[in-house]
Amino acid sequence: MSDIDEDMADVAGKGKVMALAFTGLGDRDTTSEAIMRINRASDWKEFLDALRLYQTPAQNLVYADTAGNIGYINPGFIPVRKASNGVAPVDGASGNFDWIGTVPLTQLPQIYNPQAGFVFNANNAPTGPGQIYFLGVDWEEPYRAERLQYFFDTIAKHSLDTSAMMQADHVSLAAKELMPYLYDIKPSNSRAEDALNMLKAWDFTMDKDRPEPLIFDAWLYQMHKKLQAMAGNDLKERGPYMANSLSYILANHASEWCGDDLATAAPDCRAAMSKALDDALDMLSSRESGSMHHWRWGNEQVTELKNKFYSHFPILSARSNLSMSSSGDFYTLDRGGNFAPDKSHPFNRNHGGGFRGIYDLSEPDNSRFMIATGESGHIMSPHYGDLAPLWNDVKSFTLSGKEEDLAAKGLPELVFSPPH
Repeated sequence: MSDIDEDMADVAGKGKVMALAFTGLGDRDTTSEAIMRINRASDWKEFLDALRLYQTPAQNLVYADTAGNIGYINPGFIPVRKASNGVAPVDGASGNFDWIGTVPLTQLPQIYNPQAGFVFNANNAPTGPGQIYFLGVDWEEPYRAERLQYFFDTIAKHSLDTSAMMQADHVSLAAKELMPYLYDIKPSNSRAEDALNMLKAWDFTMDKDRPEPLIFDAWLYQMHKKLQAMAGNDLKERGPYMANSLSYILANHASEWCGDDLATAAPDCRAAMSKALDDALDMLSSRESGSMHHWRWGNEQVTELKNKFYSHFPILSARSNLSMSSSGDFYTLDRGGNFAPDKSHPFNRNHGGGFRGIYDLSEPDNSRFMIATGESGHIMSPHYGDLAPLWNDVKSFTLSGKEEDLAAKGLPELVFSPPH
């Protein structure tokens, strides 16, 4: 890696190089075979047997069958090391940190038919205090998982409709957790006071047609910049805003982080938060027109649905661009935002669920589906972007009808045939 990255070469030092080992680069990757066996598995045992061949990438898999069994596992080859944990570079020449195997499948995070009656994961940490092997430290922030837990705790009986409701949820628990700190600051002027009054009446829903989500995320954006300045690095590891880390700092370590932030800074970070709100309103005033009451989150939270090829050609770029205003943000169940916001479009959405499914195992024809844009990759096809508005509104549809029934209706058929 030292040959392609100067920073890596600097870390390695003179006379040494930086190298990377990855379980996905073995001489015999059986992941494809594992997936084929998963598709043929008829019960939990066959499902697990198939996963013994699954190598990479490690990811969350949920299980359900027509007998009413449910389960979860995070499979994949995770190295077991002689020493260290792989988080930081170590001496590779000595052999003291070599791999000595992979974590057994039985020791990977998993659960089958839990007493609670449900399983879920929103990229949150799947590990618990009893975890024997080291599996990592950089997990997703917990807000989306906590929101799912809320729905399972408060809805007595779930259905396809409640699942659809969860997929479409735009309430940000990050905002709910952080707003009390912002409520407590002293506004620097009447504009900031007006913004705070709007936020105090807000229900934390990241609605594209409201101004409050825009003000909140802009404030969070500016607070993140302040944390970067205080820490002396870019703090990109936990997404664009580090809301959970900010909450922890404000609750437990405000004096260490904010004591020297400004000459007039209070040790509880209120001065820094007030300045971040002013900076956020300055930024939005330069980008949005009119009163802040007429600003809209959807003006800035634009889902980028650009064709990877045609977007590079002037005329075809406009024809193939399906981008549109969206609700939600980085911390809502209907995921928005992005991991690396650019300065010209800091709130654009380029990360989210491209495919959604809601499966009815008692009657499979009732299952609901949605993909992000449409079923055709041809920009002149009527099906190139016909699903984009429905996907953006978190709608779904059923797929039903036998092949002969669809043919009788005169629906088009796409045939793939080998070249002659």
